[in-house]
Amino acid sequence: MKRRSIRKYKNIDIPENDIELLLKAAMHAPIPYKNRTWKLILIREKNLIEKISLVSGKQTWIKDANLIIVGVITPVKRAKKWKIVDITIALENIILMVEALGYGSCWVGYFREKELKELLEVPLDHQILAYITIGAKDEVPTKRDYGKMDDFIYVDKFK
Repeated sequence: MKRRSIRKYKNIDIPENDIELLLKAAMHAPIPYKNRTWKLILIREKNLIEKISLVSGKQTWIKDANLIIVGVITPVKRAKKWKIVDITIALENIILMVEALGYGSCWVGYFREKELKELLEVPLDHQILAYITIGAKDEVPTKRDYGKMDDFIYVDKFK
């Protein structure tokens, strides 16, 4: 309930054991088949993070992230319906673990995919769904109004 998108980060490295916990959180996402329909690319190199920010529109704040995790969908025939759901759950698990560890994160869905694929050497038949910026929080977002449950929750029937 405390998690919010964070777009300002302190220049602090994230310890390896915390990164491992983030990746384990992703690994524990449910999968409908025995093999995953997704891969993750872990990016720590500041020069590469800055290049990613350049292919992500005018989101210059991205360059200040301490870490980026990119969600890549692999080409599969059996799980067409589930592949977007699978990677989304894995990325959300990471986001929740980020908050539990006291860091901040932001889901990034706007980027020029062709350029990002080239930059990260992702095969053409794979899809980059989104990536997450992660870092030590350097902002406290204002409270957000999420509305009332009655506006979007129905019981027993859609009415």
